[in-house]
Amino acid sequence: QWDTFCGRTVETMLFFAGASLLLMAISATAYTPTPPPVSPATSLPNKLYNWRSQQVRYQVSGPPDAPHAAVLVHGLFVNADHWRKTLKGLAEDGSYRVYAIDLLGSG
Repeated sequence: QWDTFCGRTVETMLFFAGASLLLMAISATAYTPTPPPVSPATSLPNKLYNWRSQQVRYQVSGPPDAPHAAVLVHGLFVNADHWRKTLKGLAEDGSYRVYAIDLLGSG
């Protein structure tokens, strides 16, 4: 029958799946540790931006008056330190001001 799966109703399974996703979302933003002043991976200062009562960590490389800007956003299961080589490489010649930001719950 389609209305049961392993002895459980589909509605019960959907309820628990939804509750699990909600708890994961809450726990991702509930504990936000303060990052160290300088990132060990990039040797760049960690900066913080307050957005909707959450702190977003970011790093900046390159001259403030650079003609171009780039924003690097990481994927799942990593943080802004993932871009350590790209961050420095783009900023090396002075043409780019590069920002690497952490998604909420990632850094």
